[in-house]
Amino acid sequence: MRTTVSVLVLLLVCSCQSVTRPTDAQLVLPALFSDGMVLQQGKPVAIWGKAAPGTKVRVSMAGRRADAMANEAGAWRAYLESLDAGGPHELTVRAGATRKIIRDVLVGEVWLCSGQSNMGMSMQPGPKAVLNVEQELAAANYPSIRLFNVPRATKFEPQDDCPGAKWEACTPESLRPFSAVGYFFGREIHKELNVPIGLINSSRGASPAEAWTSSNGLMTISEWQPVMNLLPKLIADSAKEKAEYDQDFNMWYMDLDSFDLGYADGKAIWADPNLDSKDWKTITTPGIWEEQGYPALDGFAWYRKGIDIPTSWAGKALRLKLTALNDADRTWFNGEIVGQMEGSSTPREYAVPAYLVRAGRNVIAVRVYDMGNVGGFIGAPQDMHLDLVGGSPNETIPLAGDWKFAAGMDITKVPEKPVPPVYIESNHRIPSVLYNTMIAPLVPYGVRGVIWYQGEGNVGRARQYQTLFPAMINDWRTAFRQGDLPFYFVQLAPYKARTNDPNAPSPIAELRDAQARAARGPNTGMALTIDIGDADNIHPRNKQDVGKRLALLALKQTYAKDVVASGPECAGFEVNGNEARIRFKHCDGGLRTADGAAPRGFAIAGPDNIFHWADAHIENEVIILTCKDVTKPHRVRYAWAENPDCNLYNGAGLPCAPFSIDLK
Repeated sequence: MRTTVSVLVLLLVCSCQSVTRPTDAQLVLPALFSDGMVLQQGKPVAIWGKAAPGTKVRVSMAGRRADAMANEAGAWRAYLESLDAGGPHELTVRAGATRKIIRDVLVGEVWLCSGQSNMGMSMQPGPKAVLNVEQELAAANYPSIRLFNVPRATKFEPQDDCPGAKWEACTPESLRPFSAVGYFFGREIHKELNVPIGLINSSRGASPAEAWTSSNGLMTISEWQPVMNLLPKLIADSAKEKAEYDQDFNMWYMDLDSFDLGYADGKAIWADPNLDSKDWKTITTPGIWEEQGYPALDGFAWYRKGIDIPTSWAGKALRLKLTALNDADRTWFNGEIVGQMEGSSTPREYAVPAYLVRAGRNVIAVRVYDMGNVGGFIGAPQDMHLDLVGGSPNETIPLAGDWKFAAGMDITKVPEKPVPPVYIESNHRIPSVLYNTMIAPLVPYGVRGVIWYQGEGNVGRARQYQTLFPAMINDWRTAFRQGDLPFYFVQLAPYKARTNDPNAPSPIAELRDAQARAARGPNTGMALTIDIGDADNIHPRNKQDVGKRLALLALKQTYAKDVVASGPECAGFEVNGNEARIRFKHCDGGLRTADGAAPRGFAIAGPDNIFHWADAHIENEVIILTCKDVTKPHRVRYAWAENPDCNLYNGAGLPCAPFSIDLK
């Protein structure tokens, strides 16, 4: 009997141990280490993850092997010796008796692509999409270019993974949601080096640089220390306010339907398939309604489309595919909701239950909620169709074209929307929250360098950006532990209406100047877009040249290729009486203007600091400036405006950088 009891006690103890103590079967690898990944060639690369504390971990690939031990928290990290470009390989990770194999691993060049919306602007077709996006997508079959999209998220504490992300080979389909600038950059590098390319897109629209900087990085800046010291209290106070805000917002949002003409007594009467909509306007989809006759509409707008379903489809499940909708939608099929979603960058895909599908006329109704900016269907016509589940590719009904349209609610006529507390975790403008979720999980993955397109989120704070941006660069280099990691960034493009006043204030020009100062740092470079902006669109469509100019910087500075990567830059000056002579470097074939006319965009100020447009002409690698209103030149500016009229280039076809200099 004692023996039996002892055995039972021993079994109970072992059982408890198996529940409370991690086992090597808990081997976990971050999303970065998954099938199809690209590892950086030519330098030791970190592989990391989690396992039971004290477990020995062995990593092996392509004849390389490295060992590590899981610490008390279960974290481990191993470094594989320098790898040669090529593949595909298998990466094997063993922890005790557990083994994981990552397949189709390539070795080549890995670049991190980060910033705000101009880096995040995808290859998704639409009315304001990247130039020639359809042709670009059709040609985007590059099995050796791999894409990794970091999910957009925010947290107050650094994270160690980005769940749900995965590596994908570059195809027309996988490229659609990816960064256009990142792709065009990677394509150029791939063509020049002929090695596999890994591109990691970690970008978030409307984000300031401080959100991308770690708390430790911000604490290195004296100006930010009081902010970071106060931040915990602000977060705690906002947390107390959030419960009340959530309640107020939910009540406000639910009450919106009562202001919607498409609703009555809580029912969506405009989704009724029997509704007579002959008096509704006709509108073309996809499209933005502000450009289709409704420039001032914010709120709810309804779309309806009648379609004929063949008898063979009746009683069968369908798949409804729509473009992205700005900003949110609720969608019905024959009067029943089949889906709803918020977010203006995600194409919609909704299941239509078989019992809703009947032969003959069926009706799709979509209510779009636009909270500001623009509203409507954002994408390409081929993204809109109704498919038979399990059917052939030919069993589809196109949905683009004419739909019926009616405004359901003007948001300016409803109660004011509750304002959320500022310091809540979902606010992506709070210091460090994007670093914590979109950079920290990538550290210290082996990368060759970083390309960056951001600055709009800090316009108006140029003086602060002069220290913040270099500190962010240094912060990332410290985190990745790979020395002076190459960091190439894009100077802000022209935007807003052009002015003829040389003294007009320009926060964008000041931010460009702060960016130019950062380009003086080690292993950095600045790609210019002063000639490829759009006065009406803060997201210029020409992303091909942006990617190419970033690639030129990398090819010259990182890969030592014999290419011209910079436009003319001010290299010095002389003043002779009323004449200012500005010397330039990086002329590469001589100074010229884009249109063959005299150089434009130069302004001179005298001792009174009032600027006047200058007369300019080219003499070899010098621009000679005079102005009848300035007899003693004290300052010179070039392209110093939100959207400057400027035309100076070098012989390689690259534009001159904006600048402002004192002639003293």
